[in-house]
Amino acid sequence: MIISIESIVKMFEKNNDPNQSIYRGQCRNCECDVEIKITKTSGGYGLKGGALCEQNPKGVWALCEDCYVKTGGLETNTKGPFTDAA
Repeated sequence: MIISIESIVKMFEKNNDPNQSIYRGQCRNCECDVEIKITKTSGGYGLKGGALCEQNPKGVWALCEDCYVKTGGLETNTKGPFTDAA
């Protein structure tokens, strides 16, 4: 499932910059390095560099842009890495 607004808000609460947060990790499908910039917009939040997904209580994981497009946003790898979003 795509990350919830509540989880994004929690990420911003841990961050020093009130307008941008950066998620760094690996793509859950292809394991490439991923850097996703999350910025506040007038309508909510914008993500650039990939997609963030979550499965409570396991946490948050990333898909790189290529894997997100190839899979239509569905992760296909059942292994981690998971990052605690709380």
